[in-house]
Amino acid sequence: MQMPTFNLKNAVLVKDMQVRAKRSNLPALLFIVNMVLSLVATIIMIVINARLVTYSNNSNDHLPWFFIGCIIAESALICLVIPIISSTTIASEREHQTLDVLLTTSMSPFDIVLGKYLSCIAYVAIMLLSTVPALSIASIYGSINFFQMFSILLVMMVMAMFLAAFGVHYSVSLKKSNHAVVMSFVMTGVLLGSTIILVMIAYGIINAIEASFELKYGYTGTPYVTPDPSIFLLYVNPMCTIFDAVGRIVGFKFVDDYSLHTTMSITGMKTVIAEVCPHLSLDNIFVRFWTLFSCITQLVLSWLLLKSAARRLDPSRAKIRHRRTKNAGKQS
Repeated sequence: MQMPTFNLKNAVLVKDMQVRAKRSNLPALLFIVNMVLSLVATIIMIVINARLVTYSNNSNDHLPWFFIGCIIAESALICLVIPIISSTTIASEREHQTLDVLLTTSMSPFDIVLGKYLSCIAYVAIMLLSTVPALSIASIYGSINFFQMFSILLVMMVMAMFLAAFGVHYSVSLKKSNHAVVMSFVMTGVLLGSTIILVMIAYGIINAIEASFELKYGYTGTPYVTPDPSIFLLYVNPMCTIFDAVGRIVGFKFVDDYSLHTTMSITGMKTVIAEVCPHLSLDNIFVRFWTLFSCITQLVLSWLLLKSAARRLDPSRAKIRHRRTKNAGKQS
């Protein structure tokens, strides 16, 4: 089996970047994104100034909320933009009947998928860099330094890479661009919402089992089974990754450290785990480095999705699948 190779001179990537540079889509997108972000930033600053005047407080304690609000708005924009630009990459080539031409070149299916994928990532990277001036307001006032700001942008870039991998995968799997866009939005919703719902269901089921054991045997010590490991399903939830990264950098927290009788700094996902996972140690390496392990998980899944898309795009494998489907139809 031939291993996929990474070609630094990817012709698909170069062509797509040249085409995107000539179109007006990129300037229009940058204008819309920065206008929305500027509007959000203006509203947040008005609210912060109103609170400072009301409470006669001249400190900068409220400025981190400016950064948090802008990150939330920018993350939401990424979730809206990524499915549209990534899920139309291969599907549009198929609709314009140029995909067969690409497959007849010396490029492997993986090179084609990777080139389309990297062109989307470059598109989003330009968008993120264009928002740096708006986010720098928090750096000017000293609440966030530039290293912390670019760390958050890097985490958002990982989120964009993860969501774009789903878009490219569906762009290969589905024939129509609109179908691929819909499925990409559905998968984005699944990652953001259903993972949290699944964790809540796991907690409900296991807590109900433990409650039945307590009623039957009267045992109230260490539980037989705890739902704590299910919290790591949220590794694949990009918003939880951003929540943890922002919480650790800004110091944002929901609970008071003293209420937990510990001197450990509790921010980010630790605030959630401390409340809903009482039997899970906050000093656990997978909890302490939640952002790192979450980003690694999402990057690995992205790579697997790209390899899966390349296999589905391979003409030889497509013929085999067609023969199997045809034979199955004859047997039925």
